Amino acid sequence: MQAERDRKEAVKRSIEEAALKKLEDKRRRKEARELAKKAAGLKALKEDLHAKFIAKGENKDSVLSQEFSEINGFHTKQPAIGAIGGFLGQMIMVIAGAARIAEKNKITDFFEPRVIQNFIYTFIETKLKTEKFTFMVGKQYE
Repeated sequence: MQAERDRKEAVKRSIEEAALKKLEDKRRRKEARELAKKAAGLKALKEDLHAKFIAKGENKDSVLSQEFSEINGFHTKQPAIGAIGGFLGQMIMVIAGAARIAEKNKITDFFEPRVIQNFIYTFIETKLKTEKFTFMVGKQYE
């Protein structure tokens, strides 16, 4: 009698385990489908961006000889390479990125004045060097 009860319990457990395994397999297949759908969507987006923007782009040799300025080019009619915030905005983004890296690497003395001053001098000397720097002022100051 005990053997029959044990057999019935074993059958019941195996049925429950099979049902759980079936549910787990179903969940895994659904997860795999969602990942595949997400990957396909990302691939389609990359292809669309490449077709609409990158493939239409042209190489220009004179880009590096242009002056880096505010995003609106200081409202001049000359071609300009612009970034939000101009020189200062670029420097702020670089310092913020360096601060994140310093925090990640547990560098504690990054925001000391001597470190920031040295960083700014080096950044300006190596990255923001231009042959000509223009500054627009109003007619009353000319």
